Amino acid sequence: MTFRHFMKKNVRSASEASTVISTNLKVVKLAILGSTGVGKTSIVKYYVNNKFDDEEEYGMVEVYQKQKVINGESYILEIVDTGHELSESDTTVKQHVIGADGYMLIFSILNIDSLNALSDFRTQIRQARRQSTNFYDDVNLQIPMIIVANKVDLNESEKLLKEMREKIQCFYLPFVQTSAKTGYGIQDAFDVLVEEVERTKNPAVNHLQTTLKQRKLSYVQNFIKNRCIIL
Repeated sequence: MTFRHFMKKNVRSASEASTVISTNLKVVKLAILGSTGVGKTSIVKYYVNNKFDDEEEYGMVEVYQKQKVINGESYILEIVDTGHELSESDTTVKQHVIGADGYMLIFSILNIDSLNALSDFRTQIRQARRQSTNFYDDVNLQIPMIIVANKVDLNESEKLLKEMREKIQCFYLPFVQTSAKTGYGIQDAFDVLVEEVERTKNPAVNHLQTTLKQRKLSYVQNFIKNRCIIL
């Protein structure tokens, strides 16, 4: 059995994962992306089940659901664990990516390559969205994304993050630190991503926050000018 057949056989559709959804709840679909071994599945399972699960990742697409109140609003979060790296031939994963409202890009502080890979993930997200009929060019730079640094419970995590901070800043995206083992920061990561989704859906709030964000980024650029690679 090929890896592709193995993966597709184990895909759970959103409808299969769904329960009856109240009309009073907002449904938000979130896609979780990152290199193999960064802890994507462990983060999602901790968020959904409130406990650490160190089961090995098998590269399967999994769809989870969680009902959550964020900033006074009730949500059904459909969380898509993409399972592995994206590629043009993975149509199932691509469909989930196109249909997502927001994206969590995860790297491990133990692996600088997993941080560098996030640039490719972001590019692939943009390309997939451009090919979708639901994509509009005028919101090209407003695709809700956040960056998550996982495994911060490990020794020397502060030192490792300090060494990576300049690269992280170059993404100009909200940044959250997590530990899938202890649960640290996982709640915050999903809250922040949902807030980013809502921000892009509200034109008035989006305009104000985008202006403030641009000012902040301009300030940051004074310190890291000419150091960042175009991502």
